[in-house]
Amino acid sequence: MRRREFITLLSGAAAAWPLAARAQRPTMPIVGVLDISSSEANADRVARFRKGLSETGYVEGRNLAIEFRWANNELDRVPELAADLVRRRVAVIAAFAAGSALAAKGATATIPIVFFAGGDPVQVGLVATLNHPGGNVTGISILSIEMTAKRLELLHELLPTASRFGLLVRRGNPNSEFVINEAQVAASAMGKHLEILYVGNNSEIDTAFASFVQNRVVAKAATTTIPIVFVTGTDPVQEGLVASLNRPGGNITGVSFLSGLLGAKRLELLRQLVPKATTIGVLVNPNLPDTEPERRDVQAAALALGLQLIILDVSSDRDIERAFATFVQRGASALQVGTGAFLFSNRERIVALAARHSLPTGYNDRDSVVAGGLMSYATSIPDAYRQAGIYTGRILKSEKPADLPVVQATKFEFVINLKTAKVLGLAVPPTLLARADR
Repeated sequence: MRRREFITLLSGAAAAWPLAARAQRPTMPIVGVLDISSSEANADRVARFRKGLSETGYVEGRNLAIEFRWANNELDRVPELAADLVRRRVAVIAAFAAGSALAAKGATATIPIVFFAGGDPVQVGLVATLNHPGGNVTGISILSIEMTAKRLELLHELLPTASRFGLLVRRGNPNSEFVINEAQVAASAMGKHLEILYVGNNSEIDTAFASFVQNRVVAKAATTTIPIVFVTGTDPVQEGLVASLNRPGGNITGVSFLSGLLGAKRLELLRQLVPKATTIGVLVNPNLPDTEPERRDVQAAALALGLQLIILDVSSDRDIERAFATFVQRGASALQVGTGAFLFSNRERIVALAARHSLPTGYNDRDSVVAGGLMSYATSIPDAYRQAGIYTGRILKSEKPADLPVVQATKFEFVINLKTAKVLGLAVPPTLLARADR
């Protein structure tokens, strides 16, 4: 062999050695982190998670890679994010909530899943038993749901005069029903009213807090000196907010649009839009103080119109789904949706279910009609809030709430979605068209 050829071969072999060594080096495992909320909300949890990994010898960037998938409170994204981690062939999925753990479990039966859950993982279907989880799922349960009653008890001790409490529940959380049941039992034992609102994204959280403020869950109990201006769809005298409409007394006044008392009128208009309807379904939230007057109102109207009503109580996502199945099974030919923040916050779901089952539906808010509902009849909510702004300004100018009579809304809106009417095959009478505001 010539010297030049020998040097060339030797050089080529030397260059190949490091490539072979790199090819044989083990790949760095990837851990996928999946959660319903955001990276900002989980900063501390992620830091503690990394610390736990380091205690077992794994350090991100050294011998481990971590990929994060945050749903940013958009629950519909969680299954796809879980599927994406499966496609990335991660070594382990760490799910920071029961909902994300269930999504991960649905996406893979082979990749190990470690969950962090506040409820009972057996009850929600994550594992077979605590001692022998089985399958590819295990994790940590802090059983925080069992503390719901204790939290309510402590809150009551802090606010002994509060008669109403709000409960904020994440829509789609598999533990929601257990939380609600425990909170309702505790509230009933203490003689307190519990208002439950479901949230599934950031905007709904804002809406829920606005509703809690609107419904004065603890505002009146928290102060007897700071002026309070309310906006309510119920009777403020019946709720115990004011002594009378003309002489509120104390430090509170506001605007009442009495939306619950318009049920009879809505039923009458719905009948005119769907004249062949003989059985009407009605959705009501049993957790509101004005539900019973609303129920009596529509029952009296139905009797006068010769209609049969199917009134169903709903206070959870599952209740809504079951209610629609019942309406279809029992032959309802139209639907009326009651008042309250829970039903309002679920308006898009209700509109979608009504469309799926071809049920002409009347609502108590214009937003539901904009979202695709058939019709609404209600007082002008924007005008009510404008009136609340006027009262707030007057109080800032030293007028006293006790001297400001409760404003009762006088502006009403009748809205029809003609596109939805056409899809449902309904001919809108010209007389109704003439009366519609929009």
